[in-house]
Amino acid sequence: MNSSPVWRTGLASILLDGRPKQLGQYVMRQIDTTATAPETKASTREVGVMASVLEGRHGVLAVEIAEFLGAVHEQGGDLPRAGSWYEVALEIRHRESDRITGRRH
Repeated sequence: MNSSPVWRTGLASILLDGRPKQLGQYVMRQIDTTATAPETKASTREVGVMASVLEGRHGVLAVEIAEFLGAVHEQGGDLPRAGSWYEVALEIRHRESDRITGRRH
């Protein structure tokens, strides 16, 4: 059995690649943005999946977390990734609005 990690593809692995620092602690790994195309943007499907993951894990805090991650990437100069996180936040807000008003898609 190969003990090396299996590298995943997609938005989640690009944006949230934590490495264990100590037992029970995770820190964000510095992401080499030169390895990805500067115009890389999340697809509509990836935005929807990340919105679902954040809502499932963080509930009412999901929007704030997505906006925080967008701000972190924006300050770091990674505007495409920041834009993707802001799209995730917007998707979560739309879903909340639809739940409140009873609309379905």
